[in-house]
Amino acid sequence: MIRLFRKVSICYDNYIVNTLNLYRTGGAKLYHIKDDKRSKRSARFIYLALDSLLDEKNYDKISITEVIQRSEVGRATFYRNFDSLDDVLKYECDRKFIELKTSVQSKNKNSSNKSKSHPLTLILPFLEYWYQDSRIIELLLISNNRNILINNIEQIVMELDKISFIENENPILSYAVNLRTYIIASIILTWITNKKNITPRDLHKQLTIHFDQTIMINNKHE
Repeated sequence: MIRLFRKVSICYDNYIVNTLNLYRTGGAKLYHIKDDKRSKRSARFIYLALDSLLDEKNYDKISITEVIQRSEVGRATFYRNFDSLDDVLKYECDRKFIELKTSVQSKNKNSSNKSKSHPLTLILPFLEYWYQDSRIIELLLISNNRNILINNIEQIVMELDKISFIENENPILSYAVNLRTYIIASIILTWITNKKNITPRDLHKQLTIHFDQTIMINNKHE
């Protein structure tokens, strides 16, 4: 049983690393975490060090040297894994979104609903996931790195949202993806800024009602 668990754990770690490689798109500076325990452990220490420093000072006042000293890793180790502090936040955000994506895929697999999705379909699993731990999004807000969050949301929308009824060559597809991406991003950011003052299910329910009522009103006026 222990050997089986270790094999499953190793497979999952490999999946995380391989998927992270796919998520590393755009920009010249990217993280480059090797598929070994030491690299992943160092990356974790570095992220936790940055996290703690953000409780003490503004993001733009934090230096890589301070993060290195707080994390107790060598300078070479930092630059072996990251090129900048933004990369540290991107790595953690990407890692979290891989977990979220896996969770959504598992729920979709067990769901019998194969119909076209509502623009707010992904909101509920997003809210439920971030309700447990939204620290990385809070750090993205503090560091003014919302684009990292938005890029990850867009990735999931393109891969998991059921908008396949729009053909790839249809010019409206990019608008549909952007619409759903920014709806989700604005809701998540507002909710976290408001200290998650509404439970995921209640918020999803109320937003869906509001969205549908707005569409109905607009349709009546056409």
